Amino acid sequence: MNTDDIQLFRLPKLYENMEEATIGAWLVADGEPVTVGKALVELITDKTILEFESTFSGTLLKTYAPVRSVVPIGYILAAIGPDAATAPDVAPENELLLAAAAAAAAATVPVGRPVSEARSAKKPKPGKLRVAPAARVLAKKHAIDLDEVAKIATGNVIHRKDVEAYLTARSDD
Repeated sequence: MNTDDIQLFRLPKLYENMEEATIGAWLVADGEPVTVGKALVELITDKTILEFESTFSGTLLKTYAPVRSVVPIGYILAAIGPDAATAPDVAPENELLLAAAAAAAAATVPVGRPVSEARSAKKPKPGKLRVAPAARVLAKKHAIDLDEVAKIATGNVIHRKDVEAYLTARSDD
């Protein structure tokens, strides 16, 4: 079997400041046929939720990103190829991408200002609550009042990370 016939489906950069996406539902199961333009997976980002279409035709050999996983740009989401092909092991490459994304996120944490000051300086203005689509989906799933999340949010827009922090804080109580 020629591995050149296998195409790796990677998470593309959908807009300028996109760094990651959350995997929503897989719309095609492993072993099912795929055609160019067929919706493969639901991607959830801070700015949008969309069904992402395949750019390859063949059989979906393997999905590498489970539902609700957060993956960086370039992460190999799936392998598509001939029906009898064996999906390649892409774990080492994906682990490197995850490690690099984690290191980049750690490097962007601001240093020098106490957390309490940073939070109080960036409170959303009353009546101006803005919520990213991914945060709205997660809050709805857990029946969370977004006004409560806004009290701990670090900016003028509530992001998925803010809802996750609220969930963590609530579970610690």
